[in-house]
Amino acid sequence: MNRHILVALALLGAMHCHAALTLEQARDEARANYPEIAMNPLLEQARDYTLANISKQWLPQIVAGAQVTWQNHTTKLPSAVRETLQGLGVDAPGIRKDQYRIGALVHQNIWDGGASHSEKEIAATAADVALRKTDADLYAVDGHVDDLFFGSLLAQETQREIQLTLNLLESNLHTVEVYYKDGVATMADVDAVKAELLSVRQLMTDAKAADESCRALLSVFMGRDISGETLVVPTAPAVASGDCQRPELRTFDAMIRSVEAQRAAVKASLMPRIGAFAGAFYGSPGLDLYRDFTGRRWSFNLMVGLNVGWNIGAFYTRSNSLKKIDIESRQIDVERQSFLFGVNLSKARENSEIRKYRKLISDDSEIVSLRHAVRNAAESKLRNGVIDTNDLLAKITDESLARRQKVTHEILLLKAQYQLSHTLNQK
Repeated sequence: MNRHILVALALLGAMHCHAALTLEQARDEARANYPEIAMNPLLEQARDYTLANISKQWLPQIVAGAQVTWQNHTTKLPSAVRETLQGLGVDAPGIRKDQYRIGALVHQNIWDGGASHSEKEIAATAADVALRKTDADLYAVDGHVDDLFFGSLLAQETQREIQLTLNLLESNLHTVEVYYKDGVATMADVDAVKAELLSVRQLMTDAKAADESCRALLSVFMGRDISGETLVVPTAPAVASGDCQRPELRTFDAMIRSVEAQRAAVKASLMPRIGAFAGAFYGSPGLDLYRDFTGRRWSFNLMVGLNVGWNIGAFYTRSNSLKKIDIESRQIDVERQSFLFGVNLSKARENSEIRKYRKLISDDSEIVSLRHAVRNAAESKLRNGVIDTNDLLAKITDESLARRQKVTHEILLLKAQYQLSHTLNQK
């Protein structure tokens, strides 16, 4: 039982050591790890709270309060009337200068001319613009990840080709050393191969450093160490020549909707407001002034009614406000056209790069094959005792360079294809 567990752990360890990382996985993990990803739920919550608050404007608005006042003049009956009333046994001193009331006023919106609807649209579209901008920022992360992934991938594939050259040089060094011991080759021949071997090892060091640098930055984007993982060479994307589908365009659409919501708000500001109200208070004096003329009495009082309000001043700024909104709309359109112009430039450049690398790759295989044949011929001479170390090393270098160029062109073609896919957002 324990032996089975150990075997399973060993297999899991081996799988972990040879973990493979695809481009899509790198993109997904980088997006999930990017700090701005946490902004979306916050923006959505803020939008929901704002919309809920605007909706509550249609609930009855209640204002409660108390009031104590003193005034230097109050309403009094004429002296002749007071004397007449006194003759009838009624004292009417008038309204007292100190007055008291405690109560509440309730107001209910009936029609606001579309103002609350416009407020909701402005709040919703503003949140949508912020969300779309966040999406565009996250989309830009894909581009950074692609650059680092293909940079590391190119370094990874270059190391493989360099390792083949190192193996080839070490094999030939062994042959030359044997010939040197037999007196057929000179120490200069041995030193020449060793020097070339050291030069190629330097190329390996450079390739490893480039790989480590790209992986270190990619690890930061992804939030975990990927130094021990093998990058999987992705398949070429199927990129059509269709329209751009970038998230930035959705941002511009959201900005236009926001501007139109502002236009609706300007129009709503010209409309009258209709509401109903009810007020009640307990105090002195009350609404029955006759009773309060004859003495201080605390009473309960109630008033209900309708009110209509119309802010005529909104007409003064209407024209300029609408003109300003028109300018904002045109500015957004200019920004959209500028963005699409940049996209079209990138598209043309990337299509040109793709055509170039395809032409280069079409010749690379034949060049590698020819260089391989020439190098084999040089090694055949060496095995037959014809010592020309410099010629052999030149042939090995030529073949190694041809192989590296082929790999480089293949990776750069893939990168250009994915750049075009990213430029157009065609997955």
